Amino acid sequence: MKKILYIATGNPFVRSGEGLATIAYYNALMSIFNNNIDIIMGLEAIDKHKNKNNYFGAPRRNKLYASIALIFGHLHRNKKYVYLHLQKYKDQYMWCIINGGIYAGDMIDYIKSMGIKTIVIHHNYEREYSVDNRTITSFGGLFPYYIIRNEKNAYLKADLNMFLTKSDMKLFEENYGVCNGEINLLGVFEPTIENIPMVVQKQSLVPSIVITGTLGSVQTEHGIRNFYKYYYQTLIKICPMAKIVIAGRNPTKKIKDIEKNSNNRIKIISNPDNIEDIIQSASIYYCPIDIGGGLKLRVMDGLRQGLPVLVHEVSSRGYDVFFGKPYFKIYNDYETFKEGFSSLVRMYGNNEIDNKQIQNDYVEYYSFKAGCIRLEKALYILKNE
Repeated sequence: MKKILYIATGNPFVRSGEGLATIAYYNALMSIFNNNIDIIMGLEAIDKHKNKNNYFGAPRRNKLYASIALIFGHLHRNKKYVYLHLQKYKDQYMWCIINGGIYAGDMIDYIKSMGIKTIVIHHNYEREYSVDNRTITSFGGLFPYYIIRNEKNAYLKADLNMFLTKSDMKLFEENYGVCNGEINLLGVFEPTIENIPMVVQKQSLVPSIVITGTLGSVQTEHGIRNFYKYYYQTLIKICPMAKIVIAGRNPTKKIKDIEKNSNNRIKIISNPDNIEDIIQSASIYYCPIDIGGGLKLRVMDGLRQGLPVLVHEVSSRGYDVFFGKPYFKIYNDYETFKEGFSSLVRMYGNNEIDNKQIQNDYVEYYSFKAGCIRLEKALYILKNE
């Protein structure tokens, strides 16, 4: 049996949304195909793993070259490295799996010309994500032409497109048309089989609310500031003793200023050593991110710990299996926020929150085992062609 080439466009060893998804898919592939996988990732990501003979590293471009290349639509470093790699090893691979359409779009024609079937995992509708987050590749959100070009080409030509959310599947078809290959809803899942913590039943008459994420990102800052501006006073009126913890990497000055103005009700924990402990100490997980699209993996952190969730509708995408659950509240305006938070506080007061059951519901769909089953079923389509 020939091998599979997996192109990991994010660093799988960094705790981030992209990193966690990347390592989860890689570990699942290794489990399903008995380690018959080669992986290409950033060279800097494998410095500590030089003994891994199936790891291949694409070097960084220098800043000047990368800036010039971007102007001409070369959005990433992987293209040249993948070309050189396949010139040497093309006969070893039956499939190539690529994370992200903007990376796959300018490589897919070459890879297919090598007789290798292509699979693209679309982590989000990149046009929406990049414009909202004002990324470099979208020229600060002002010119997403190259992103649209690459993503559309990858989607239309891949042998198999896999998506994290139903919303993204719909957006792709509405904006890019009907693709030539197969389509599958893969979702996300735990990166290892041992990753589920013990859950302790909480008795919380005074809720402690936790928000986590990359606090230096545009979408996280936007969501937290909108929460403070439009919903914070409502939360305090409902529960005057409530405490809010915001934890994550590199908080911006505007987020830090919110802490200063909160009369000690909001606490910022910058770059925590163990974010799981912070989440475990809370009683409600809150995700206020209201732009960016895609699937917000941080919501998984709350559900994994058995916490009820209050989430903006943008961040609820991909969590369809929880829609309608009494502990999973979605809001999009003042009234739905007020109703959602009030309901969770009331449920705690009536001992109606079963933290272990929340975790069990989470494990049923998001465990590593469940993810491996979904991934294997998706790839079975190509096996039979």
